[in-house]
Amino acid sequence: MINWKRVYRWLIHFPLGVYTAILLVSSPWLGWALVSGFLAYEILEDWRIVDHSYIDVKGWLWGIGVAAGIYMIMREVWSVLA
Repeated sequence: MINWKRVYRWLIHFPLGVYTAILLVSSPWLGWALVSGFLAYEILEDWRIVDHSYIDVKGWLWGIGVAAGIYMIMREVWSVLA
């Protein structure tokens, strides 16, 4: 059976991962500030209320990975077309 609460939490954090990847490319300092702040928040939240924050981090990492993959593909396409 699908746990819709976990799916919802994953889907909420996916766009944040995409935004993080964009920010890391456009402004690395702000990107790393977001990375460290997000991870610190999730670690402290899980430590205090034990809400299985790995689901949030997993969705966030998937967002970063998908955005990075799309960026790499588009960079190659643009270099071929230019």
